[in-house]
Amino acid sequence: MNSELLTPPGPGGTDGGARIYARRYGDVLRVADGAGAQRVVEEALAAGLTPAAVQSLVIEPALVRIGELWETNAITVADEHLATAISQSVLIKLFDALSGSRARSRERVLLAAVEGQQHVLGLRMIADVLEGAGFDVLFLGADVPVGALARFAAERQPAVTGLAFGMSVGVGALAESIHAVHEACPATRIMLGGRAVPPGLVQAGYPRVDNSMEVLLIVERLLREPSRGSREIVDLMRARRHSSRGPPATAFESDPIAARLAEVAGDATETAREYVRQAGAFKDLAFRDPVTDLANRRAFDDPHAHGVLTPRRAAPAAPF
Repeated sequence: MNSELLTPPGPGGTDGGARIYARRYGDVLRVADGAGAQRVVEEALAAGLTPAAVQSLVIEPALVRIGELWETNAITVADEHLATAISQSVLIKLFDALSGSRARSRERVLLAAVEGQQHVLGLRMIADVLEGAGFDVLFLGADVPVGALARFAAERQPAVTGLAFGMSVGVGALAESIHAVHEACPATRIMLGGRAVPPGLVQAGYPRVDNSMEVLLIVERLLREPSRGSREIVDLMRARRHSSRGPPATAFESDPIAARLAEVAGDATETAREYVRQAGAFKDLAFRDPVTDLANRRAFDDPHAHGVLTPRRAAPAAPF
């Protein structure tokens, strides 16, 4: 028997404990047990793992394993989409927990998966963490055309732009997206995420976010620095775009019905997030004084005021 299975999670959730939860979470995904997935997450939170840690150490490793099984034809693309849909639902509970201690930073962050990239669950986790920390998050989702990305960046002028690139096809589209964002919003800082991000871009000054546990540190560091990055390597990648004849990312999606069901699940969870946001706003109206921004008398007497009694951090000074 693997001794790791006998290691208790311990206070705060050790790495060994997180691995056990990740393994259990992967097991319930394999049998499409949505209720079981919720239970694993609830137990991980009760053991002391933070919501961001549950995302990064429990859900993400399990989904990576699901993706590997799909790539080796051990499971079908429909199984992979179903696992994603279940995880979308689970993330709502974590989003609610993240939103309970919202900071007052309102810096704007734009997040998008570049053109041709279909899988955005990891990017959604990062968006939830940033929104929970009080950032004004603009989540554009999957397969964002370069032109649309440029228009959003020009109109909204984000302080930070995060681009997801998880499948190693269409590298030129990533270069085009970076170039378009630089042109539309020169002051924005660009960070990248996804397993397929070329190492040369990281070396050129575009930080890569490997998981949602580290995204706040990276964003805060970027906000203290001016926009930077090597235009030369981006221009080189753009020049090579039309010489590449690799298949588009969408060629890997072989079950349109499963893909559509996953899209519907994603839309439903976005609606659920909006209800969580509205509930948080109503809680503030009920339990927080609008002048002092402190908890009112009702907050001390009502058990539903959880999270309101925690002081909110002041907004950081603008970096530019």
